[in-house]
Amino acid sequence: MNTPEGDINANLGKRSRSFCYPNGKPTDFNEVVREAVVKSGFVSACTAFYDDQHLKDRFALRRFSASDDFAQFHKATTGLQYWGAKILGRDNRDAEA
Repeated sequence: MNTPEGDINANLGKRSRSFCYPNGKPTDFNEVVREAVVKSGFVSACTAFYDDQHLKDRFALRRFSASDDFAQFHKATTGLQYWGAKILGRDNRDAEA
């Protein structure tokens, strides 16, 4: 019997890999989806938003968005965006994609 886990491993090969939730906003995944990712053999997964839970669950890692704007890329990769958000008490859970 085919399962989603079996299909993923059959198509991608059994190896360590990470998953990125499609769209990745808080309303786009839940515990059932998270467990399917775990059972599929992924070693981690990332969301498409940041908040104060950034590294607490390796199957719901938070991330900053990026774009082709170098200044935005620089802020995200150097930690400026994280520290700015932390100081201001902000996150982007509700930000539009």
